[in-house]
Amino acid sequence: MMNSDSYVSGEVRFIWAKPNAVLIACQDEEYWIPRSLLSYDCDKEVDNLVRGVDFTISLRAWKADKIGLVY
Repeated sequence: MMNSDSYVSGEVRFIWAKPNAVLIACQDEEYWIPRSLLSYDCDKEVDNLVRGVDFTISLRAWKADKIGLVY
């Protein structure tokens, strides 16, 4: 059984980043994800992404389950 504090990874589309959140598209829906829920490496990666690119997000399992992220 996976711990809800664990990180999981899945493919999403990057839309936008703000200092405290990232806007992604997952399963044809858009979600604002607090950057505090991203893994350290993923949080640093989003600063270099351009709108519309697909990337592997790494975030807390409970949030991934909530948005329907396939991992």
